[in-house]
Amino acid sequence: MLIAWNFFSLLAIDLVDEAAAKLKMEITSKPTELDEIDRAILKLEMEKLSLKNDTDKASKERLSKLENDLSVLKQKQKELAEQWDNEKVFMTRIRSIKEEVMFSLYIVSHSSRPPLEKNSAPYIL
Repeated sequence: MLIAWNFFSLLAIDLVDEAAAKLKMEITSKPTELDEIDRAILKLEMEKLSLKNDTDKASKERLSKLENDLSVLKQKQKELAEQWDNEKVFMTRIRSIKEEVMFSLYIVSHSSRPPLEKNSAPYIL
């Protein structure tokens, strides 16, 4: 019975650790949508460079369409990058608050005062 309990508790800890690692990876990695837009912009810029030297009418029209598409994608890229940066700042602040709470809990749990009695007033820190 004890062996089974230890096995399942270790398994649970492992699952939680994996989930936390996956979440951390998602938080620190560039969002998929932003990455796809970056690749699309790169592809269009390469096509734009190849069309710059062409002088026929179809190439000029294609170049004009590419420039419009690029401006739309770059605007979308800017918005998504801003949103991602805001989310990173928010997550950093949450992590900082969590560390402060954990530190405070550590201080309280390791204070040299005797434990509170059932009906006594709480200590003021």
